[in-house]
Amino acid sequence: MVIIQARLGTDRYSITLQTPIQMTQRHGDAIRITVEPSGASETHRFDFPQPMISSEVSIETSRALLTQPLATSIRADVNGTPLGSFDTPGLKNALATLDQCEARVLASWGLDRAVNGEIAHPAETIGDPPFTWFGADLYPKKAWEAHAQGRVVIQYKIDERGKPVMCRTVESSGNADLDQGTCDLVMSRHRFRPATDANGKAIASLMILPVRWTFRQ
Repeated sequence: MVIIQARLGTDRYSITLQTPIQMTQRHGDAIRITVEPSGASETHRFDFPQPMISSEVSIETSRALLTQPLATSIRADVNGTPLGSFDTPGLKNALATLDQCEARVLASWGLDRAVNGEIAHPAETIGDPPFTWFGADLYPKKAWEAHAQGRVVIQYKIDERGKPVMCRTVESSGNADLDQGTCDLVMSRHRFRPATDANGKAIASLMILPVRWTFRQ
């Protein structure tokens, strides 16, 4: 199975391949996908610090890899070991629907797809990936005391130095302390490599991050 997600507001897709092979992925492993009929490929280094056992592999690619020309199949390998080939007969319609959905979401959040389309490579986190940022030990104190939980979506700006300079809620969890605490964590605790344009120049960019807080005693 092939799962494709848009990196909102950028010229990138995130691709997850569900393979029949259970494997251990380690820091530095080279995950490569190759598309047909072009034969073009892109490689991603597995950068999570701890080994992970999974039948899924994920890689971020340019939209052009899948669309110029339109991919009819995707092959994957890790460190040169083949994982399988995946046909993509419905890709054209799937990408068109995904792009339409992305445009509606960006518009609802006040983002301009054309402006963010200048980004050739989006901003990247330095250190631990985003899904590790919001553990139980970092639960916003007042929200914890109120047993509050929910999903918040934030928008934050990374300047050309890689520094977060703005954060706001675009979809509220329903609890102001959860919303504000999420922004506070991003603004105070995390560092980034800035986005770059097609010429490799560092530029400011807007990022979207959904976070689900679940209260557990």
